Amino acid sequence: MALGIIAALAAIAIPSIKAMQKSFDSTGAESMISAALSTARTIAISEQRYAGVRFQKAYTPDNSSIPDMPQYMIFIVKDYDTKHNMENLFRVVPGYKPIKLPANTNITDMYVDDVNIAGDDKINDPCELTDATAFSILFSPVGKLVNHEIRVRNKAGEANPTTSTASGHDDVFNSIDNIIKNNLGLFVQDDNPDLGLYKEQSRKKFKIYDSDKFKKMDKDERYTNYLKELKFICLNPYTGEIIKK
Repeated sequence: MALGIIAALAAIAIPSIKAMQKSFDSTGAESMISAALSTARTIAISEQRYAGVRFQKAYTPDNSSIPDMPQYMIFIVKDYDTKHNMENLFRVVPGYKPIKLPANTNITDMYVDDVNIAGDDKINDPCELTDATAFSILFSPVGKLVNHEIRVRNKAGEANPTTSTASGHDDVFNSIDNIIKNNLGLFVQDDNPDLGLYKEQSRKKFKIYDSDKFKKMDKDERYTNYLKELKFICLNPYTGEIIKK
């Protein structure tokens, strides 16, 4: 009798577990992130300049729909810009396309305005969510994980270009005007503090969360009842590899 009950329960549980894994698989995301970080580290060493991975959601003119937008990994490299006399300017690595994270999978550095998220009021606004899911992990020219200020712009380094000329032509990072009017770019560059996108420090840890579960929750409970309980995924400071606990 007992064995029959156990078998019946197992028959019910197994399909539900498989369905859950299909909709949200943090292990699969970890593998993708590990591969991207390894590639970024190789770029940093081979080019002898700071390079890394930028995590960011695709832009939507309807800011309220930001929880539904996919999140990508974008390879970035430091641009030693002399034309604009700006420090810590980063651009896309030529030849490397953005990589979309698995369905229903998002990651966050748990920072908004460079302040650690410590309450529901810091993650209940679309701009705060944009900020919390737009961050970078960076390697030094010798391949070590570093904290470094980053501002991501289009490949010409122009602030908010408004035309599709050579200076503003970038199909990855671009201004809101160019994304909407000229269909150039997927991601808003770091010149929009009102959207939660501005220069900030690179990170050394993050959390992976189920975006489908997140967007269905009451916005005033997302931190307390979900994000707070998730464990940080930390990186080896010398290699950038995910530390297995």
